[in-house]
Amino acid sequence: MTAEAPEILLAHYLKTLKLPTFQREHQKLARLCATEGAGHVGYLGSPKGK
Repeated sequence: MTAEAPEILLAHYLKTLKLPTFQREHQKLARLCATEGAGHVGYLGSPKGK
């Protein structure tokens, strides 16, 4: 699997689920959580994406 494969799959799933805001903003929020050391729970529960 290439490095782009997870991003392509995620984009497809978010489009299928009709989550355009999450599709637009997830990379910015993921970078922010990575710099703060937040795991997946912190990423999903972060109020900073709102």
